[in-house]
Amino acid sequence: VTAGSRFSSYWVAAASATGQQLWSDVQIFDDDYDLWASGFRGLSTGDAVLLTDGIDGGTTFRIYDMLGQPLNTEEFVALLGYSQLCVGSAGFYLVNREDNLLAGFDNDGQPTIDIVGPSLAAGENGYSMECAARDDGSPILARGFDLDAGGEFVRVTGFDQDEEAWSVDLPPPDGAESYRSDVFVHVDEARHRVLVFMGGRFDSVAHLRFVSVTALAI
Repeated sequence: VTAGSRFSSYWVAAASATGQQLWSDVQIFDDDYDLWASGFRGLSTGDAVLLTDGIDGGTTFRIYDMLGQPLNTEEFVALLGYSQLCVGSAGFYLVNREDNLLAGFDNDGQPTIDIVGPSLAAGENGYSMECAARDDGSPILARGFDLDAGGEFVRVTGFDQDEEAWSVDLPPPDGAESYRSDVFVHVDEARHRVLVFMGGRFDSVAHLRFVSVTALAI
């Protein structure tokens, strides 16, 4: 996928576990149109979903079957700014980092939930957000914050469908100067836990870096 840059076309391809190409698809738009392709993920059904911005504004997703045939294409003009894609066993989710929002869809592309992300208190400035989901479709969000008074942390919030159920704040490791704005979340249902990965720097002068993994019971 031409993710991370603006183009007037996109190309997606799927490969087997041994690296053999299974299918590919190319779409070309008007030269004056700048396309933002921001995610391409496999679904639990074996299908795949591609996220791009919309021709008419908003956000578009395209679902492909295991042979690369398009199953569903939907453009949601109201979902302007939803530029991140994550998947779970019950479907997929689009995230709007700027407005702290998440929209959920089932594996067929039908809307399921719309929620507001982790709560912000006075003096907290949120700037990144990552999501994962439990088997029942309940999302878990991790969002990076910095504070007006100084300091940084990641807030991990679990939802019971669309209701906020719990929240935990994770600071960087002791002695760390900062962490990178992006975090990664992985749900391990078999062990009833969620793993939160973050990386950053201990010392910018000595170029010391860190990667930390925190396991939270769910």
